[in-house]
Amino acid sequence: MKKSVIAAVLLGACTAWAQTAHFSGVWKANLEKSKFAGPPPGNYLVLIDEQGPKITETIGSTGLHGDQRAIFTYTSGGARPSRNTLMGMPMQTTVAMDGAALKLDSKVATEHGGTGMETWTLSPDGNVLTIVTAFKMGEHGTEQTVVLDKQPDSDGDALRKPEQTAGERFKNVQIAKDMPASQFIDMMRSFTWSLGIQCDHCHVQGNFASDDKEDKAMARKMMTMTHNINESTFDGHQEVRCYTCHRGQHEPQSRPAFQ
Repeated sequence: MKKSVIAAVLLGACTAWAQTAHFSGVWKANLEKSKFAGPPPGNYLVLIDEQGPKITETIGSTGLHGDQRAIFTYTSGGARPSRNTLMGMPMQTTVAMDGAALKLDSKVATEHGGTGMETWTLSPDGNVLTIVTAFKMGEHGTEQTVVLDKQPDSDGDALRKPEQTAGERFKNVQIAKDMPASQFIDMMRSFTWSLGIQCDHCHVQGNFASDDKEDKAMARKMMTMTHNINESTFDGHQEVRCYTCHRGQHEPQSRPAFQ
């Protein structure tokens, strides 16, 4: 009888903790305890703002390509999946608590299909957040575990400030130069999968600022065209984009193909 009472008390305490698990805060990766899918970053900071069912996750990292930033917004328990982009590709995520863990089940819209499962787990004292990610793209899969230690709130100020713009960070940006640099890179990535090409289709390797390739000038014209269509027809909403016509092909298919 005594053991059952103790077990019930412990279960009640764990259940109460799970129900009040709160992920808000500034978190810094412990690089020695973490295992990244690719080359480990020099620094990895995560700012999480949880307001009721809405969760905003801002990730700042420093790696081979300099400072990177990514922002994701999720709604836990929502009737519809949360929509974000992952490296320029559309992503939808279903978010729900599973005991004391937060589960983020994602699908990425790519030619071969992409899926991801992310699990957030807090330590009982709330000072360590472990994020385990299993991602699969076609037949290829990756896994990573990031162990993050809670930091003073002031350490997140850098991620709260406006990000450097594309025009400030990169040379010879003529369109979308006021866009945050990380969003600009994701937009470039979206061009590659929308047209089924690589960066060197428009850019000179080793000199991305060069205007030597004609395809780069054409890309600028297409960006201006889609922007004008969206502004004049869809009240500024991005309804028309590269994928609308190209659908993974370099040349858009403007009419039905002959069989």
